[in-house]
Amino acid sequence: MAAALTEMTAGRCHDAPAAARASSLRKRAHALAAADVEAYGAVLASGADDQASALSHATDIPLEIARIAAETAQVAAALPRDAARAAGTDADAAIDLAEAGARAAARLVLANLRSEGGDPRIAEAEAFLRDPVESSTLQA
Repeated sequence: MAAALTEMTAGRCHDAPAAARASSLRKRAHALAAADVEAYGAVLASGADDQASALSHATDIPLEIARIAAETAQVAAALPRDAARAAGTDADAAIDLAEAGARAAARLVLANLRSEGGDPRIAEAEAFLRDPVESSTLQA
């Protein structure tokens, strides 16, 4: 939703590059949502021998969703606020949605890795909980 709102707002602000970037992020997020259902289904269907591997794979998806959400917040934050009052409000709402999405996805990553001390995905997820936009900047 955040990427779609960012895409719409960028279009209203006549920022074609931002609209194109938001569109790409929206499409990636949509594909990952479907992949997440499949990956977690594989975790539920896994046996004791392959559950750790299935859970590790399932963890990669919400981490990528967090990255996309944080990047979406960055795109929305770069949109002009003076073009139209409604566009600024929409951009701010997109930022709020994207940051919330990044944090929620990061929480899922941490829940999946709670017994995996030392996994580098833990530090990345914790950074997304603190500040999704700043964490996205560090990942770039």
